[in-house]
Amino acid sequence: MEFEQAERLNDLVVFTTNIKREIISNIRSERTPASDVLAPLVGSNLVGVNKEPPKPFAEEIGEIKGEDLRKHKARVFDSSTYYYLKLDVTNYNVEMRERLLDFEYNIFFNLKLIDQEFSVQAETFLKEGNVEEYITKKQMIKEYRDGELGKTLFRQEERISEWF
Repeated sequence: MEFEQAERLNDLVVFTTNIKREIISNIRSERTPASDVLAPLVGSNLVGVNKEPPKPFAEEIGEIKGEDLRKHKARVFDSSTYYYLKLDVTNYNVEMRERLLDFEYNIFFNLKLIDQEFSVQAETFLKEGNVEEYITKKQMIKEYRDGELGKTLFRQEERISEWF
């Protein structure tokens, strides 16, 4: 019996782990939709960033090698849009872009950006009583799957787990 049918949703605790950084990652795209920043909206806490499973076979990477792969993975979270952006389309100077190509530095940099956004989400919730209006104004939320993600995040009858 599901919790919804038994009217026991208040008794339900959901644990999540290994939340992916992006909903989908495409090397040809300048921006990819973030998923980690949405974790609190479904009642999850996030530990760490870049939680993507390792690829089982090197052949899956195909023509993506070396510097291209490094640049692809060095994306930076943009809190104004909820996209992860390639460094080439950011406003960071050349020196900062070089630093962000370092894997460890990039992880900590994005962790700080995500942490700042979680603080903004929390402050918005405390001030407004909800975050729906704040979240649904984000470009990625409006554009990804023609805005259906935003509707699903704040609709009770659909499950967010169907999106990831």
